[in-house]
Amino acid sequence: MAMILLLAFKIGIRLQVREETTLGVRSEALASSDRALIFPNFLTLIKSLFKMRRLMNLIILATLSLIFVLGWYGWSMGGVREMQTWPYGSNLIAISPNGKLLASPDGPYQERKIGNLNLTEKTTVKLHSFPDGEVVRTLDAFYITSLAFSPDSSLIAAGDGLGRIFIWRTDDGQLLHTLRVTRLEPQAPRVNTLIFSKDGQTLITGVVGGTDAWRVADGQLLYSLSHQFNGYGYNRHCDISPDSQILALSGGTDGRIALYRLGDGTLLRELESDGRPKFSPNGQLLAIDILGGYEQSPWQQFGLYRLSDDTLLGPLVLWFDGSLLDYGFSPDGRYLAATYRTGGGGPGIMPAPDFSPPDRWHLVLWRIDNLSSKYFFPRTIQSRQKRLTALAFSPDGKILVSGGDAIRLWRMPD
Repeated sequence: MAMILLLAFKIGIRLQVREETTLGVRSEALASSDRALIFPNFLTLIKSLFKMRRLMNLIILATLSLIFVLGWYGWSMGGVREMQTWPYGSNLIAISPNGKLLASPDGPYQERKIGNLNLTEKTTVKLHSFPDGEVVRTLDAFYITSLAFSPDSSLIAAGDGLGRIFIWRTDDGQLLHTLRVTRLEPQAPRVNTLIFSKDGQTLITGVVGGTDAWRVADGQLLYSLSHQFNGYGYNRHCDISPDSQILALSGGTDGRIALYRLGDGTLLRELESDGRPKFSPNGQLLAIDILGGYEQSPWQQFGLYRLSDDTLLGPLVLWFDGSLLDYGFSPDGRYLAATYRTGGGGPGIMPAPDFSPPDRWHLVLWRIDNLSSKYFFPRTIQSRQKRLTALAFSPDGKILVSGGDAIRLWRMPD
């Protein structure tokens, strides 16, 4: 009975619709009901297909997003992958040229009164086997600010914040020399830079106020340089060319890099830039971290001098203005790595201190073997709220080491 009534109801509706169509006054509400009653399965199918299409679109969008994120991550990392982390930190690291040792200042901390200063600093230098990290030797040294291995890895030199330089043998830890810089600015006595010449016979030390060359065999002072900027000697950092012919010194107030002949300290020429100079492995480029000569830019930038014609290439620019902490070339000269810090209301485009974000530390990498673009932005290896400060490459260029809250080893691209 129910089925008969339902069928009659459907027939009645169809006759009514046909009649209203003839009169030209078809009701849209009845038309909707008519379609719903006549084609219920077809409408359900359409709705199902529509829902499936939306689901497929979401799946496609999610897949494309994942591909984009993974692609960006791979591009950003530049093929670099973290290998291992040593569970202790250091803001200063050095790797021996034979690739067997890594040196870093270490604890325990100790408070000492030196003159009018009360200092609490690390009291040792640890020599670790590389790359496994086992401590093989501990050297007593307070407030170390710079480290360098001799080219044959038989010696390690350490400069402290009080103008002293220590030289040890690496095989037995025997202290050979204690050198003292006599020309110091009282407000900044720390030894900023230590570099051995490639023949291992000369040690260059850089402090605020001057640069000294020492004979390694007996600790004899060979000569001193104090490049005058506006009448004031203000050397801070230095580097030696790979052929041990040129000594590059950073300056100060009027923005100059001075190039000297290493053998006798003769001034060769000056570059219109200032900062921490570092030679490329082939000696053809000189990287400088604070530059003049570029147009104004919202990013902190540094670049490369081609020494053959004093052409300024680049610049290499950081993603955000901040404090550059350390940088260096890979042994094959293909890459330049840097650590820098942003946040805390820094200079340039960073926010004011009242609205500043927390500090972040960044480890970045440039590919520099094809310098053709106007600006070179880095690929970010890591960005974090924990310290990333020092860096060093292994002699074979396969491992990049970063210092900070922990010592991390990164596998470089093949």
